[in-house]
Amino acid sequence: MITAIILIAIISGTFIILNWFLPFKICPICAGVSGSWLILTAGIVFGQWPGDYKLPIAMLMGGTVVGIAFQGEAKFGWAKKSIYTWKAPVIIFGMPVAFWLLKNMSPTIFVAEVISSVLLIYVFFIKSSRSGDRVDSGHVTELEKKMKNCC
Repeated sequence: MITAIILIAIISGTFIILNWFLPFKICPICAGVSGSWLILTAGIVFGQWPGDYKLPIAMLMGGTVVGIAFQGEAKFGWAKKSIYTWKAPVIIFGMPVAFWLLKNMSPTIFVAEVISSVLLIYVFFIKSSRSGDRVDSGHVTELEKKMKNCC
């Protein structure tokens, strides 16, 4: 478990620094948690980790599912309208998917996890930082309307 915590700290710290230079911001905790279980999974799949890391991987994968639910709600205005629009479906379907990925670890599954992670990074951090579908821009527009109608 200490290995997972150290990995989270190193990866999160790396992304705190990278965010100073990147044109988009990536959540350091998201990167730390997801990156840790990906590294641990790679270590198991490719025979580089001598210990049993399945429990920490399972916990970190669950954290990633919850993080996806949170990020979707934070980044997309339509996801914030109801818990049943985004958050509940992500948790209900994401937890069994994470369990399945854990139980079926293989090089092929690992590659699919990496590809999925890259797509999620693009959708939640890169694309949403460029698009007008962010909650912030909707919130700013709402505040501007309220200010115009203020007096």
